[in-house]
Parts: sequence; C-alpha cells; structure tokens
Amino acid sequence: MPIRRKGPSLEKIVARIPDEFAAGIPDTLAAIGVIVEAEVKRLLLTPGRGRMYGVHRASAPGDPPAPDLGNLQRSITHEVVGQTVRVGTTAEAAEALEFGTVTAGRGRNTVILPRPFMRPAIAATRDQVTDEIRKLMRGAKR
Repeated sequence: MPIRRKGPSLEKIVARIPDEFAAGIPDTLAAIGVIVEAEVKRLLLTPGRGRMYGVHRASAPGDPPAPDLGNLQRSITHEVVGQTVRVGTTAEAAEALEFGTVTAGRGRNTVILPRPFMRPAIAATRDQVTDEIRKLMRGAKR
C-alpha cells in the first residue's frame, strides 16, 4: 500500500546529495522508519469514537481504525531498501481502511468510509523526519 506524495521522488532527491552524505543515509532512513512506524502504531491504539458493536467500539469515518484484536497494529513494519524506507502493513484490510471502498465487497453490504492511519502518521512526523535529514546533513559537513 504505497503512499504517494507530490513533488520529486525520494530517489531523485537522494541522487542529488553529495557523496559525503551517502554513508549516513541507511542509518537516517532506518531512524525515519522507526519514527513513522511508531506514530502509525500510536494512532492505531486510539480508542474508537463510532458505534458500539457488542464490546467493540468502531472508529468513526475519518479517524484511525479502532483497535480490536491488534492484528493491524502488529502488522506495521518498516524496512530500508536501497535508498528508500518503506513503512507498511501486510494486513489484508489495511488498504480498504486507509482509503475506503467505493463498492461493497468480501460479502459486505456496505461501503467502507476511509479510516486513514498511514497518511496522518506521515503528516504528524514531518518535523521529526526533517530533523533526521538535517542531522545527516550537519554530520556530513564536519
């Protein structure tokens, strides 16, 4: 479930970075992955504000998915691949929760409204990610 962003790709930005920065890139990407992964998992611990279904309170549309069994939260991981860091999930329902559905599926009678969790985590960690990149740049100037 890749998240697309506007502007040049990370690969194009990294390609313009001088060689002295290259040695620190993997560690910086790993740190960024940890930051974003932690924020996604934090958002997925947020109690739901939607309807009650027995003992489970669902999330309201627009809020992160409410915790139920914790499968989605446990599936969130990050990995550094080349000069890219990927934060994602293997949970089957993740894409439908993040973006919603336009048609009913999997035996459901209702459309799922978005319950974003990846995009808000990326937005919430923007300053921390920028700080990690600044640390990399400062370290290479020494």
